Amino acid sequence: MIQSIVHKKKINVVALGARDYYEVAIGLSEKGALGCLVTDFYCPRLLRSFVKKRFSPRLDSKNTISIWWLLILIKIPLAIVFRDKAKMNPFVDLVFGYVAAFITYVTGRNAVVYSYYALGFAKFIRHFNVKNLEYVVFQVHPTPWFVSEVLSLDQAKHTQKGGGIFRAEQDINWSASACTEYFDVLKSASGIICASEVTKKSLIYNYKNVENVRVAPYGSRFEYCTTLRQNHGKLKLLTVSSVSQRKGFHYAFNAVKGIDGLSWTIIGGNPDQEIVKMAPEWVTFTDRVSDEELSVYFSECDLFIMPSLVEGFGLVYLEAISQGAAILCSNQTGISEVVKDYESALIVTIGSVQEISERIYWALSHRSELSVLSKNAKTACAHMNWDNFERLTSDAAYDFFNK
Repeated sequence: MIQSIVHKKKINVVALGARDYYEVAIGLSEKGALGCLVTDFYCPRLLRSFVKKRFSPRLDSKNTISIWWLLILIKIPLAIVFRDKAKMNPFVDLVFGYVAAFITYVTGRNAVVYSYYALGFAKFIRHFNVKNLEYVVFQVHPTPWFVSEVLSLDQAKHTQKGGGIFRAEQDINWSASACTEYFDVLKSASGIICASEVTKKSLIYNYKNVENVRVAPYGSRFEYCTTLRQNHGKLKLLTVSSVSQRKGFHYAFNAVKGIDGLSWTIIGGNPDQEIVKMAPEWVTFTDRVSDEELSVYFSECDLFIMPSLVEGFGLVYLEAISQGAAILCSNQTGISEVVKDYESALIVTIGSVQEISERIYWALSHRSELSVLSKNAKTACAHMNWDNFERLTSDAAYDFFNK
């Protein structure tokens, strides 16, 4: 139970949708420090039997402000102009952050702002030269300048080997001026909350003076369980993610070619065709599934594999571990900070086909030991739960605003 604390100001939380399952707002609420959650739609009590995801039993709707009507007014004309959701979303995020800052200012509070909306929030402060409105940015992802260099170097390597062009990711399309503007937003914040040391490292990758960074790892949406795997038949590999360059599939596909005794299911929509064409023919691609179906996939696989080139945390690793699966990850993921190679996970150097291949062969010949890896991973990740996330984020927000 989170203890109540004395605070100088109530704190708003700014986020669209059920970000982190409303845990930031819940944590502040249970400390008596929440002003309100400013969001697009939070379900009123009367509708909760019809709407299943846009609320939490632990957060009363009277502590929220929904501005769904404004977002609809914005999205309709933008959809006509852009016809591309990826190009439209930054404008929606900007406007939402700006309006949320106005609401926060009017209510006389400070705010914890999800990273996508921090730019609009900061623009409101600069536009009106507001002096008494502070903000903390939470769920900050690895920074665009860090991700851009990782993906650009990887693309160059792929091209040199005769490969085509990967589908561009949003992080790699940022201009130098946009990166500088975003960094200024982070630098002007009272504090930054991220999920891993990987993300924290990205903040100081180009700039050495980013301070006030707290790490708060996420939790799993699934209850922890133990499922007995059968050590015969094909080794079942599973990945749940977008099929994109960042996830390292092009290295993993090369690594498993020629290895017998495997099956591999990849769950994720709209795959990058440059990567799909590299997949062995026995790999199965599946669209997104429900949480109930996903839990079954996790519990039936032998090894969850995702050797990402960069991953600010990788919540899906934790979800796989919670369902009894062993995991294979890269050394540039948040989960790799708490697990150990061949002890509680299989960890590879980013971009290493040889290391992925070696660990797949090991998994085939040590199938009974995969359950040991999963058990050890559960122990190593025991502190990664939503109660701890609530405590860390709400403590950090309070400290940043009241230091």
